[in-house]
Amino acid sequence: MTTPRHPAGDQPAPSRAGTPGGAAAASPVVPSGPPPALIGLLPRHDLGEELGHGGFGHVYAARNRDLGRDEAVKCLSPDWLADDAVRTRFRDEGRALALLDHSHIVHVYQAPYTDDVCALVMERLAGGSLDRRFRAGLTRWESCAVVLGVLAALEYAHTKRVLHRDIKPENILFTRDGQPKVVDFGIARILGGSETLATRSGRPAGGTPEYMAPEQARGESALEPACDVYAVGVVLFELLSGERLHVAPGGNRSELLRRRGWEPARPVPAAVPAPLAAVVRRALELDPVDRYPRAEEFAVALARAGTVVFGPDWHQRAEMALHLSDPVRHALAQAADDVAAGRLRSLTTARISMERILPPLVEQRPSFSPPGPERGRDTDDRPVPVRLLVNRPPVRRWPAVVAAGCAVAAAALALLGPGAAPAAAGPGGGDSPRIQVAGAGTSGIAHLDLSDPVAVAGDGPSSAAGGRLARVRLSVSAGGVPLGEAVSEPFSISAGQPWSTTLTLRSWTRYVAGGAVRGKAELVDAPADGRDADRGGADGTSQEPLAASEVTLEPVQHWYSTAMGYGPAVVLLVVMFTLAEGLRAARRFRAGWFAAARMVVPGALLGAAGWLLLSVTLDREPRLSVGVGCLLLTTVAAVSAALAARPAR
Repeated sequence: MTTPRHPAGDQPAPSRAGTPGGAAAASPVVPSGPPPALIGLLPRHDLGEELGHGGFGHVYAARNRDLGRDEAVKCLSPDWLADDAVRTRFRDEGRALALLDHSHIVHVYQAPYTDDVCALVMERLAGGSLDRRFRAGLTRWESCAVVLGVLAALEYAHTKRVLHRDIKPENILFTRDGQPKVVDFGIARILGGSETLATRSGRPAGGTPEYMAPEQARGESALEPACDVYAVGVVLFELLSGERLHVAPGGNRSELLRRRGWEPARPVPAAVPAPLAAVVRRALELDPVDRYPRAEEFAVALARAGTVVFGPDWHQRAEMALHLSDPVRHALAQAADDVAAGRLRSLTTARISMERILPPLVEQRPSFSPPGPERGRDTDDRPVPVRLLVNRPPVRRWPAVVAAGCAVAAAALALLGPGAAPAAAGPGGGDSPRIQVAGAGTSGIAHLDLSDPVAVAGDGPSSAAGGRLARVRLSVSAGGVPLGEAVSEPFSISAGQPWSTTLTLRSWTRYVAGGAVRGKAELVDAPADGRDADRGGADGTSQEPLAASEVTLEPVQHWYSTAMGYGPAVVLLVVMFTLAEGLRAARRFRAGWFAAARMVVPGALLGAAGWLLLSVTLDREPRLSVGVGCLLLTTVAAVSAALAARPAR
């Protein structure tokens, strides 16, 4: 029999059992039999009735006369055949599909083509589709067993760098003895390349909105195995709950496609046993990095949860020929041992074991049929990349405005804010003699190599009449944070007489200070007993500075070779990555303020690191008040951005 024909506008009929493809759809022009070009392409085959038709083209029954084997032939629609890029991808993908050899993947025997016709010759599956079995009712353990087979197929295909991109119940068929097999590998890539296609009315071409991963629905081209993991999670959700996870609002599939990329999946119904619900939830995470990274890890988690819920050997009771990997078989055996030893509590009950899930009958999801000559002028029937159809989610305006305003203010403050100005006089006021550091003139700026001895000079203060021993103490700081200190050897000074000395900063100071820093030179008494000049002596020697000056020190070392240079740069890189992860998390968490609170620390670090890096690169001495202002502004900006990132409901 063939797929029933419908006039334009009627609902299409479901796929026939055994059709190695997706859901059938109405087509304005349906050939009455195999085209002559296809018959000529396969001279050793007897082509028979049409089994179905969909987005790729038409599927025909075939008999290989040489081998006496029943096969199915999927023929590319003439409308797709007119696209040179599609023909090229067919040749490339056809070879890859013919090399896929796995017990749970439909065998593709040939991928012949000419300029007039392209076809896939594959095994014919007579056991019906998962969609049909689902509608007839499945126990939960049968459903989980099917999914184990599907995941085994996907793990094998992913190791061959082949993504499916259109996993759904209609693409999971069974052999006559009940072995599940995945069909239509590579079809989405043949039709759209790296793009996911759909019409403007929401009908898919190489992908189904109800099962698309969010990143696929957004039109991202760099898809990973996580997109197939998500689709299997949707299938498992439906099999275990009997409910559709994603339903087009009011039947508007275009709106469903626009919303699918941004909205998290709804909670798993309470009727689903908790261990299985936890497995499904992880597979349906909005962010790919939060899902199972591989199909096999998904299968291992499902195997363990199934053993907890259904008891040991549950997969064998499903009476399906499953070919599982060693890690999955080990997980099944280990979970059975844990249940037997009491390390895992089995939840097996008669209700869970015997209940057959019967989903409500809903309208068949139509797949895309390329426009025929009579409908080519209707732009809604022409496939376009879904990224052109999907709108970014609306954002809350006030957090977005606050985030943008604070970010701009922080950048302006860091760029234009004043640096710290050195003091013009010493502690004794204007009469106190000024100390010169490294030859710094009236500008108060000294250029020096911090690894060399630092020359310090001045005139003896009036309090030094008659001569006395003194020392020079030089401290280096940035934004009030000490970076190093040095004290000279004692020397003799006299009132009004010039003096000079040298001192050497600690070796690590040169690797810390960069850009412009504050240098404070103080002339202090040298204790007669040789005590440290930083401490008061018992002999009553005063440690109040006799003279002091503050200057700006600009080390000759490159800023990027100092901790003040590369440190903030590294922090900025880490913080930017953390903020990006935080914004993605903000879309997932329903508690918006909780997600926003996670942005406080990285937001503050962003302001502090940005302020310090700009100060260093601009050779401007850091001013603490400017840094605090930048820190507060970027913190508010980060929190507001997290609130704005969550789509408005």
